[in-house]
Amino acid sequence: MSRLNRIYVTEELRRQKQGVETTVATFSDHLAVLLRVAMTTPIIHRGKGRWTMNITYLDEPPFHDILKETWEKWKTHIPRFPDIVQWWDRYAKSVLKLLFIREVSERNRDRAEMEHFYYAVVYDALQGDDQQTTKTILMRKLKAKIVRLKSTHSRRLSVDTGQDRLQAKSRHHITHSKHGNDKLSG
Repeated sequence: MSRLNRIYVTEELRRQKQGVETTVATFSDHLAVLLRVAMTTPIIHRGKGRWTMNITYLDEPPFHDILKETWEKWKTHIPRFPDIVQWWDRYAKSVLKLLFIREVSERNRDRAEMEHFYYAVVYDALQGDDQQTTKTILMRKLKAKIVRLKSTHSRRLSVDTGQDRLQAKSRHHITHSKHGNDKLSG
């Protein structure tokens, strides 16, 4: 009765169980329990949807510089089209969209790499020979960094507040000493 890690399922779901495992949860000091279940429901395929440009990138100097540089290259293609409207419709819009999509992909990849790095540090710290109090302090610091990373990403997906945003293409590394001091550098 005192265990927190319980998952209640129907008999049918129990028969479809593929496996159970625990993993570090960023939102709690407990481990999360993952239950893998084979589902027989059909997969619904959707179309591409509507693409919307994230204009907040225009306020960031590194991306603004890239856009300004490529814009000059794109303008050299104007003579190949009958007028500027057709140049915009047939060429500029599509390459602008690709530039933004590439930037989003790069940022998502960087965020995922950083998240995986943090979890690897958590695993290494848990496996280490440090004292329990040192591990606890390190786990709290790493948890805060993972939560911040996830909340920054979530904030970008919903509403951009313009506060405390990760810089584009930044890399951060954690170094951990025997004494439990960790440093975040970029």
